[in-house]
Amino acid sequence: FLLQTVSGTSTSHTIGSASNFNTTYDDYMITGTAVNLSIAQALAFLMTTGGVERGVNYSLISYGYGSDGTLNKTSNSDYSYAFISGGNHLVANDAAECNFQLYFSNPTNTTFRHNVGGHVTYESSAGYSNRHSFSAFNSNTGALTAFKFKPASSGNITAILKLYGLQK
Repeated sequence: FLLQTVSGTSTSHTIGSASNFNTTYDDYMITGTAVNLSIAQALAFLMTTGGVERGVNYSLISYGYGSDGTLNKTSNSDYSYAFISGGNHLVANDAAECNFQLYFSNPTNTTFRHNVGGHVTYESSAGYSNRHSFSAFNSNTGALTAFKFKPASSGNITAILKLYGLQK
């Protein structure tokens, strides 16, 4: 069930709220389509838990291959944000787009760290098609209420983001 749509061009896009993330659904999905960054860099996100946007303490992994056969992987702990694009730079080109699906469950739980994961396809700044799986969590606990998607360092993001509640 479509709960929210956010689109346009900005330095970041936030999707979700306490009213959207509730006990109506057990599982949720956020899709990003036609995602483009104004400067070639990684696509990142931040989570809001316990009412605070978390800008530190992310553990993450992203793993996948480019069309040139190169394995691209990134893993890190105690990072300031989580990667969707595996630390690789998305090409900054209006003709290229990134698409992703991010999944998470039980956002109202306040006692454990929320682990999220998904899949992404994109054109790298080296000109190769890439497909990655990714997962991340923030070391803080609290109800999960929002995600902020942004370029890893600076510039703008153009995107269509959709939040879905999946059948209970």
